[in-house]
Amino acid sequence: MLRQDGGYAYIQAGYRGIIVIRQTANTYYAFERACPYDPAASCGIVTVDQSNLFLTHSCCGSQFNFQGNVTAGPAVYGLLQYKTSLANNILYITN
Repeated sequence: MLRQDGGYAYIQAGYRGIIVIRQTANTYYAFERACPYDPAASCGIVTVDQSNLFLTHSCCGSQFNFQGNVTAGPAVYGLLQYKTSLANNILYITN
């Protein structure tokens, strides 16, 4: 899924999981899947919407663009972003 621009992958790491998004061949974003509106909510995690146009939290309905910014509330803060770096075709994700 990360072989093309706009691709994404879910990984088991972080607090509630991490979503990695490829913007370009050299630019990747990694976000915490816990919604900033209620990070401890057990009813859902942030996922890519079926339209593949934005991220959404199924519990509160907050929406985020692929840069992690809020596009629809109730969340008022963007997604927690992890640092990414690419070296020799290996993507590193750190906090």
